[in-house]
Amino acid sequence: MAAKPAIARIWRGRTTRARADEYATYLYAVGVRPLEERRWR
Repeated sequence: MAAKPAIARIWRGRTTRARADEYATYLYAVGVRPLEERRWR
């Protein structure tokens, strides 16, 4: 089966160095993971 077209989005955000790990975890949880899960449906 051929791949369906997808819409890409660039997420731009800023945080302090002290919160960088927390922000990366949040971004993955609410941004990347839901997209990965949808891809295989």
